[in-house]
Amino acid sequence: MNQCRHAQEEAKLPVPEELHNLLKNQRDEIDKLIKEIETVNLKVNHMEGSMIKQQIAQLKSMAKHLEVLRQEWPRQLAQIA
Repeated sequence: MNQCRHAQEEAKLPVPEELHNLLKNQRDEIDKLIKEIETVNLKVNHMEGSMIKQQIAQLKSMAKHLEVLRQEWPRQLAQIA
């Protein structure tokens, strides 16, 4: 009876070559996921940089607009008065 159980347990164990292939496939999958994560990180960093540059450009544009208004405001008040 014990020999039967022992034979069943041995049958469940993968052959070393199968185990090697399984491990290789898992490593390949992990490498693939790491590359995907690195690609996503690069895209996110690029998008963040673009968003920051866009916000800076908008702020500069608003500052120029406000400066023009500040310079024009006294003239417009003088014309009204």
